[in-house]
Amino acid sequence: YLTFLKIQQKRQFFALLARLKIPYPEVVFDSPQEQIGWLIKPFQGGGGVDIRRYTERSVIETAVYWQKIIDGVSGSALFLADGQRAQIIGYNTQWNSNGDSGNEFVFAGIINKTPLSNALEQIVNNWIQTLVREYGLKGLNTLDFMVQGDEVFVLEVNPRLSASLQLYDGELLMLHIEACRGRLEKPTAQAEGYCGYQLVYADSDLQIPRHFHWPEGCVDLPASGLIIRKGQPICSMIARDKSSQQVHEKLRTTEQIIVNQLKEGQ
Repeated sequence: YLTFLKIQQKRQFFALLARLKIPYPEVVFDSPQEQIGWLIKPFQGGGGVDIRRYTERSVIETAVYWQKIIDGVSGSALFLADGQRAQIIGYNTQWNSNGDSGNEFVFAGIINKTPLSNALEQIVNNWIQTLVREYGLKGLNTLDFMVQGDEVFVLEVNPRLSASLQLYDGELLMLHIEACRGRLEKPTAQAEGYCGYQLVYADSDLQIPRHFHWPEGCVDLPASGLIIRKGQPICSMIARDKSSQQVHEKLRTTEQIIVNQLKEGQ
């Protein structure tokens, strides 16, 4: 808990990255004079909730900071740590919601396909090893980053279990417990091919019909009769296949089936 609070101290976190010469998007803690090209991000948030573009009409009601927008590919690294060392489980590519502009930065899905070259993987690995020692991180954690060409920019460290946990085999929850106890062990198995996890968001208010038939691969299912408001998650989907393209196609198909069946059931 203390480690989590320490990492949430954004001023100190980005100051540490600067001292370690780990690149990150420009950050300020007072309203920037330029109103284009900045994001407003809460000090305490998760899953991209409450992240929005900064404009002259932005209303600031909570503790926030401003971060320069970087165009690129969003990625993350899932890793185990014992307080001194880290072991990379996998590098992932993630994407955000395609909904309205108010939700454009909300987490939508992730796949165990890396946006990094081998050289950049090693650089990110070195950063993680350093941050583990600095913060004494233990168990499963993730490092979120943006990839722009041959550059990587760190966004944040999440000292908690994440959605990417579901992309990998190897009894990771047990390994997480052992790592928290200071014992770092290699996974005994890894998933073959590619695995993707995606949330399905409601594009309008709806109610889950009774006896609704969920397609294969759906998880985190809502109860029959539950009312789900626009923009809220309906369920999650998991798909596996031999290529990342096939995984994305499976996720798109399953999502469309869910949306169509829900509309027919209303």
